[in-house]
Amino acid sequence: MASQLFLVALLGIALVSATPVPQQAGSANFTSAMARYLQAFRSIMPCGYAPEGIPALAPIFTPFYAYDISTEDFSLKGNVTNMRIEGLNNFQILSAKDYGKTGEAAYDVIFPKIQILGATEVEGFINIGGFHLPIRQQDVINEALVDLRFVGSYTFANSLTKSSGLRIVDFKQSIYLADVLLNNWNSLWNISTNNFWNRYGSIFISLGLEEIQPKITDLLYQNYFVPKINELLANVSMEELVNYFQSQTQLWETTEVEGFINIGGFHLPIRQQDVINEALVDLRFVGSYTFANSLTKSSGLRIVDFKQSIYLADVLLNNWNSLWNISTNNFWNRYGSIFISLGLEEIQPKITDLLYQNYFVPKINELLANVSMEELVNYFQSQAQLWESAQCQA
Repeated sequence: MASQLFLVALLGIALVSATPVPQQAGSANFTSAMARYLQAFRSIMPCGYAPEGIPALAPIFTPFYAYDISTEDFSLKGNVTNMRIEGLNNFQILSAKDYGKTGEAAYDVIFPKIQILGATEVEGFINIGGFHLPIRQQDVINEALVDLRFVGSYTFANSLTKSSGLRIVDFKQSIYLADVLLNNWNSLWNISTNNFWNRYGSIFISLGLEEIQPKITDLLYQNYFVPKINELLANVSMEELVNYFQSQTQLWETTEVEGFINIGGFHLPIRQQDVINEALVDLRFVGSYTFANSLTKSSGLRIVDFKQSIYLADVLLNNWNSLWNISTNNFWNRYGSIFISLGLEEIQPKITDLLYQNYFVPKINELLANVSMEELVNYFQSQAQLWESAQCQA
């Protein structure tokens, strides 16, 4: 579902300044609806949207995934663990325009940097010139795609199955990649071999992408993505598509709050429908503690004399409450940051006693009671080794 929504969004980018189906109602509102939809989709990517089953996409995290792929030319069987993909929400729209009265739309979208981290184990072979070259790897993955760029064009037409529906025709797509940064480490190889494959692997990937460019549109998009999108578009008119973008955008970008706050014995009502845009600048935690013997087990540990202070340099608020006018929104954005900063200073004396001493420290001490200092150090070392190598033991 998330991938289909994202593809619809990318395909719609080109229509922001285009009118490929001007005869249908709703075309005039497509520009503003699509622009807001893209911004709203970008905003939910870090956390996803649970009501519709959209997972977090910035980053994407996969604890474990097994695969087994075989053809006449290659065979790969293995798994990836702790895979993390960052940067998908940093896409930029370089251009989005049509070609006049033909109704053809064109777009140019770039992802400045997509970082890929994780680990993989794989065994298999690749057929090169009739020879089966074996593949065996246990890799810690550290890769980055730099300036991954999608340039394409298409036109809108009426659906072939429903007269009021839409479909995409004459779709063309090219993919460009400025650079591939590889810093992988295969534990089965020595340093020089790893350096060799990191250096030349980026060249092979770039050349491979250039080699398959002629097949991208026909094999990947025309046979899979476009038919899937056209199945969805066949059920909607341009007006209904615009209404979908507008209603979906409102769901993604709005949070609603109702309640009250007691100030001087007066209950002041709170009612908000906000688009949230906030930033915490230089959030800093300063603390100290000491170790002592556990009170329940002589060989165990516990934390004592724990102190914690939290400092915040600034709060940048650019929220928008649809129930307020411009001046009221500006007022609360300006003074809201002051209230938050003052509130944090006000509760500083209570942070250690109420939050940490009554909750966090007792929970930690329950765990520490079962380990000695040597065992704790060994745990940190072994856990760090597991995370660094991320080798799957399944």
